[in-house]
Amino acid sequence: MVSERSVALFVHILGAVALAIAMGMVQVVGSRIRTASDITELRLWLGLMKSTGALWPASFGTILLSGLYLAGTGWSFGSPWIVTAIGSVVVMGALGRGVVGRSFASLGQGAGRASQLDLELIARVNRPGLWATTTALNGMAIGVLWLMVSKPGWGQSLSVVVLLGLLGAGAGERLARRSGVAQRGVLD
Repeated sequence: MVSERSVALFVHILGAVALAIAMGMVQVVGSRIRTASDITELRLWLGLMKSTGALWPASFGTILLSGLYLAGTGWSFGSPWIVTAIGSVVVMGALGRGVVGRSFASLGQGAGRASQLDLELIARVNRPGLWATTTALNGMAIGVLWLMVSKPGWGQSLSVVVLLGLLGAGAGERLARRSGVAQRGVLD
């Protein structure tokens, strides 16, 4: 007989897989957006990015609800790794919606109005804050995955998520700066 906890764990892992798919799509499509050579190509990739929109809240909600159930039935809400994981998922959801989601929506609107790929639109596409946030979320997600596996104390729980988030942010900023310089050559 299958237990409720087994079902909850399955749903929790399914939510993590859905989140990994969404994050992977953002990275692949993001690389295409940053290197688009004309407005038609930019619109095409932004349209594909928009299709991931429903996956984000579904995966975060699934992870959070099933995680709360698992924590409440088999662990303690005072466990450092659980507190850190819940806090991280909430922060990731807020940054994902507030920074990444709004930035892509704005880019989509700007590309829809533009007649060509100009320097202003290229600068918006390659804004370091967007890509730093996007890849910081990836780093944080890997950190939370580590928490699920190792179940560490406070020091490791916090440091792993923060360190991987910062490493992700640094990588995203470098990607944006490198893409922006290369893409400006398209207009020369």
